[in-house]
Amino acid sequence: MKKLLLIVLIIFTVFNCSQKENQIQMAKEHIEKIGKNPTMSDINEMYDNGKIYYGSNPEMAMLYFERIVKDKPEASNYLAEYYYNKKDYVNYEKWAKYAADRGIRPATHNFAYYYEQKGDIENATKYYLIAAKNGDKDSRNDLQLLYFERGNDEETKKILKELGEKDTENDFLIRKASFFKTKERYDKSLEIYDNLIKKGEVEGYTEKGVLFYENLDKKEEGKKILEEAVNKGSSTAAFELGAKYLIEKNYKEAVDLGEKEFASERLQDIGNK
Repeated sequence: MKKLLLIVLIIFTVFNCSQKENQIQMAKEHIEKIGKNPTMSDINEMYDNGKIYYGSNPEMAMLYFERIVKDKPEASNYLAEYYYNKKDYVNYEKWAKYAADRGIRPATHNFAYYYEQKGDIENATKYYLIAAKNGDKDSRNDLQLLYFERGNDEETKKILKELGEKDTENDFLIRKASFFKTKERYDKSLEIYDNLIKKGEVEGYTEKGVLFYENLDKKEEGKKILEEAVNKGSSTAAFELGAKYLIEKNYKEAVDLGEKEFASERLQDIGNK
């Protein structure tokens, strides 16, 4: 039985290899037939063929992507990924840089992360910034984390401004506290929240309550702090507290909180008329 299974496996492998080789040959003939001056329809067809076969026959797909990448830069995403998976980092860097120079996502973000993992913070920052300016949200967040890691608030504020953020000083401090949370340096986050509270910033209570509930496993104390924020007028705290009640299946408290918030909003609307 084992010998039969082995024979079947060998036959399948040979057939599969032969099929892939045939597909590669067909792709070569297709590309040659199109010639040196492809129409936009030809380019799109080759791009689609590359995407279709990328999973099952990446070598075939690469023929199409390399042929059309100058006309369709999005193909560089696949080229970069292919060479990265092959551990051919010379060609990976070539195509990732090609993508980054043309603002192609997600290759640019991945290129930045690649440099970050290598410890090359200068290039990581450079490519995160390119991706962020092209609308990549993950790159915006990662770039902010890199700057907070440096510990220079003025540099961080400068890059946030370059990204179009219009933070107040309190907004900036909340961002900074969130950075410390990602590093599990909760004492630093608490220090910032307590300073915000001393300055009269109600969202200091909100963020502190969430930290106690979600990160420090002090749920009851966290809810009390959130209640205090709600009483001081924070709609964000009301949302967070309501979500906690729902998680705990404490539906009555959630409903009571919702009714309280609705009544408060109605009174505010009446007062504004």
